[in-house]
Amino acid sequence: MNPLGTRIRWIRGSQRMTLKQLSRSTALTISFLSQVERGAVLPSVDSLRKIAHSLGVPVGQLFDEGLAADKPLTLLRKSELKQDHVRSKAPIVEALAGGLLHTRIEPRLITLRPKMIYRPDLRDQGCEAFGMVWQGQVELAWEPGETIALSSGDSIYVQPRGAYRITSTGTGEASILWITFSAER
Repeated sequence: MNPLGTRIRWIRGSQRMTLKQLSRSTALTISFLSQVERGAVLPSVDSLRKIAHSLGVPVGQLFDEGLAADKPLTLLRKSELKQDHVRSKAPIVEALAGGLLHTRIEPRLITLRPKMIYRPDLRDQGCEAFGMVWQGQVELAWEPGETIALSSGDSIYVQPRGAYRITSTGTGEASILWITFSAER
């Protein structure tokens, strides 16, 4: 078994979820999920998102073997931060807590080049969130057309309101500490 497959099987088992139940909630076949857990196939990013969502964990947690819910403290050094995207193509999204098991809090550091847009994944759209602009200027926008400008040092609390996006509006990079709080994990 590969580490990814082992991790998925362990999380699924810790929740007493069968492959059949995971299959129903992800719309992926039992055969495919079994192959993923055995390491026979490597799932696409979309499949990983479906699996993580159904298991109620951040995608990054599927790769973090050393973290466990029963630890009273988890330390993540700067050198251990995992980036979700390549700097030149998309926003840099760094998981600051490494995808803690069974946590409702998911802190990230989001770095945007000028005019770059960050759209949270659908799982985060209905969550409460707290954000603080670490550097630069950004605009937080909701559908349809409600916006607010934020500058370095500004912070905001967002109640669940549907789709939103964060756009870098300054001439330099913008960095935002963004923490989502889900109702349940």
